[in-house]
Amino acid sequence: MRKTFLFIIAFSLFSHFVLAQADTLFLNEIVVTGNADKGFEKKHSLSNIDDILSRSSNIGLVRRGNYAAEPRMLGFSGGQIMTTVAGMKIFGACTDKMDPVSSYVETANLRSVNATSSDSSAENACVAGGSLDFCLHEANYNESKTFSGNFGTGYFSASQGKEAFGVLDYSGDKLALRYSGSYRAHDNYRAGGGDKVSFSHYNKTNHLISGKYKLNDRNWVTADVLYDRAWDVGYPALPMDVSLAEAFLFGAAYNITPRNSDIENIEWKVYANKVKHIMDDSERPDVPVRMDMPGETRTYGTYLKISGQKKKHGFTAKADFYNSLHKAEMTMYPPENNGPEMYMETWPDVFRNNMAIYIGDRFAFADNFTLNTDARIEFARSNPGSEFGKKQFEIFGNEINADNRLLYSFASDIKNNIGDMAHALGISISERQPTVSEQYGFYLFNSEDGYDYVGRPDIDNEQTFKAQYVVEYNTTKLSVKTETYFAWLRDYISGVIDPNLDRMTIGAKGVKVFRNRENARQYGANVYATYSLAKYWSARTNLRYTAGQYQDDNDNWQNMPQLLPLNGNVSLSFQKEKLSLTAESEFATAQNQTDPNFGESETAGYAIANLRGAYSFGKKNTYNIEAGIENILDKKYRSHLDWGGIPRPGRNVYLTLNLAF
Repeated sequence: MRKTFLFIIAFSLFSHFVLAQADTLFLNEIVVTGNADKGFEKKHSLSNIDDILSRSSNIGLVRRGNYAAEPRMLGFSGGQIMTTVAGMKIFGACTDKMDPVSSYVETANLRSVNATSSDSSAENACVAGGSLDFCLHEANYNESKTFSGNFGTGYFSASQGKEAFGVLDYSGDKLALRYSGSYRAHDNYRAGGGDKVSFSHYNKTNHLISGKYKLNDRNWVTADVLYDRAWDVGYPALPMDVSLAEAFLFGAAYNITPRNSDIENIEWKVYANKVKHIMDDSERPDVPVRMDMPGETRTYGTYLKISGQKKKHGFTAKADFYNSLHKAEMTMYPPENNGPEMYMETWPDVFRNNMAIYIGDRFAFADNFTLNTDARIEFARSNPGSEFGKKQFEIFGNEINADNRLLYSFASDIKNNIGDMAHALGISISERQPTVSEQYGFYLFNSEDGYDYVGRPDIDNEQTFKAQYVVEYNTTKLSVKTETYFAWLRDYISGVIDPNLDRMTIGAKGVKVFRNRENARQYGANVYATYSLAKYWSARTNLRYTAGQYQDDNDNWQNMPQLLPLNGNVSLSFQKEKLSLTAESEFATAQNQTDPNFGESETAGYAIANLRGAYSFGKKNTYNIEAGIENILDKKYRSHLDWGGIPRPGRNVYLTLNLAF
C-alpha cells in the first residue's frame, strides 16, 4: 500500500489530475452544482436538516429516534467522513453518536450544504467517504432595503409538532447583519396504524447572528455566533435519553481579493466551539441501575486559504490547524443507594492536535477535457490527559502515551464533455486516523448489537482505495446523472468480540474491541433524473444502492452492516405562477444482505405516498401557505437504518404559514 501511495503522489503531481465531486444542496431548493445529484426540493419551508439530507442521492441516515439522525455518505460514516460548519471543525460530544454535527445547525441559518462524496474532500480532512460542510447564511448587502426578513410557523399532526422560525436582515453602507432563529417542539409521534412511539419527543432552539463589515471594495471581515440547544430529547431505540445537547460556536474571517493578481481570494479564519451533551435514563421506568453520561468537546482552530487562476490552472492552497478536547464519563447509581456509586471515564480527556496542508489544481488542458490534482498531508497527535482514564486501560495491559500519525489523501480525475454528455473517471487513495471511540473508548454500549465496545490505543490507520465513474446527460427537457463507485479498504476498523473480557453493562452479550480487519470492499450506484413533461409539469426520480463485505478472522466474506438496499424517490410536480403541487413516493426494497454479528435483521420493503402544495399571495408574494399529507395510507414501516425496529411516523398532515417583508 505504501508503494501504491508513492506512485499516486508521483502520478498526481505529474499529471495534475484530481477527483472533484462536490454536491451543493441549496436550501431554498436542493440544487446541486458540479458533479453531484441535483436533489429534491425541500418538503416545505420548515424542513429540518434530516429531511434535507435524506433526499440527497448519496446520503443515508441512521435513526435512533425522531431527532439527530447520523449521516452516512455512500455507506461511509463516523471517522470515514468529516462534517464541518462553514469550514470549521466541530465534534459531537456523545459516545453513542446521538449528537452528530448536523444536529447543531438549522435550515433557517444555512445557505447550502456541500456534500463532497469523494476524496476531493481532502480540503477538509483525510477521509475516504467524503465531507459535509454546512455553509452558514452570511449577512449580505441590499441596496434597495435597509431592513428585510421573513417569519414562519407550522403544525405537524403525527407528533403534534409546533415549529417557528424568523430571519431579520440589516444592510448599511459598510455593515450588514443577519439574525436567524428557530424553535421546534414535538411530542411522541404516532406510527402507521396509530400506535404511539414512546420516547420520540424533542425540543430544540437555534440562533445565529452573522455580521459583515466592508473595509473597502476588496477587503472585508465576517463573524458568526451560533447557539443551539436541545432538551428533553427521547431516543426510542436506545436505553437512555438526552436531557441537554448544547453547542456554542464562534468564527471570524478576514477576506482579501487582490487587484491585478493571479490570486483571486485570500481567507484567514479563526474559530472556537464547545459542545455539551448529557445522557440520562431518569425518565425511563424499571431501570435496574440509573446512569448519567455527560460528554463535552472543545475545539479551537484556524486556517489560511488561497485560491486563484493562472492561465489554464485554477488552484487552491490551504493550511489548517485545530486542537480538540474530547471528554466523557459515566456514573452508575445503585438502586436505593445500596452500595457505592460506580464511575468511569468513557473518553479519557483526549486532546487532539491536527495540522495539514492541502493543494488542489484544476487544469483545463483542452476544450473538452479537465485534469486536476487534489492532495492533503496531515499530522495528527492524540494524547489522553486523564491519569484516571489511562489507568483504566492498564487492566488490558495497555500503556497509553502520546500517539503521532501521518495521514494522507490524494485523488485523480479526468472529465470529458461531448455535446450533451459528460463523463468523469477518477481514482483516490486515503488514510484516516481512528476516531476517539475507536482508539480510546471505554465500555461504550451499542444497543443495536448488544455489546460493550472498547477502543484500542495502538490501532492502525484505515486505508481506502476508491474508483468512481460518473455520466451526465443534459438537454432542455431531460437531465440524467449516474454514479458508480468501488472502494477497497485495508485495515478496516470494526468491533470484534473478545471472549476474554467481561461485560460491564447489565444485559450486554459481551465485549467487542475495535480492531483492524485485513480487507473490506464497498460498492454502489445512484441515478438521478428530471424530465420536463409539459409547460407546467415535471417529473423527478432518484435511485441509490450500496453493498459491501469484510473479511472475518476465518477469511470469509461477511456483509457490511448498516447499508441501505435499493431505495429512492419519484415525484410529479405542477408549477404555475403562485401555485405548486407535488405528488411523490418514497420506497425501498427488502434488505436481505445483513450482518448478524452487528445485530442486524432483515427488513421488508416499503413504499409510501405524499402530497404537497404551496400558494403565494399578497403584494410581491408576501405571504405563502404550504400544506401536505405525508404517508397518506398510514403505512407502518421502517428503513433498514432505523435502529431497534422503531417504525417511522404514520400519516402526517402539516400546515405552514410564512410572511416575508
